[in-house]
Amino acid sequence: MQQEHDLDSTFAVHSDVVLESIEDMMIAVHLGTDRIVELNETASRLLELLMAGATAATAAGMIADEYSAPAGEVLRNVEGTVEALLAEGIIQRGPN
Repeated sequence: MQQEHDLDSTFAVHSDVVLESIEDMMIAVHLGTDRIVELNETASRLLELLMAGATAATAAGMIADEYSAPAGEVLRNVEGTVEALLAEGIIQRGPN
């Protein structure tokens, strides 16, 4: 796994993905695979921060602050969410 590397990476939404916000969640539809992924509130916030150019590590710190959550726990959750989004083809690594 490249988790440590992923934390310092930037990401972009795949060009085949359409995003739709619904209340406090987001739906990601991959047009190339017809896969639909539902993102909860914190995963939606993570994706917003990544789309704004934050690294995964920076996004984890911001989410921990915003939700007054333990930084280590948020960092582990961000790692898992980034892995899942990469595996689903929702995001791809951006230029660093």
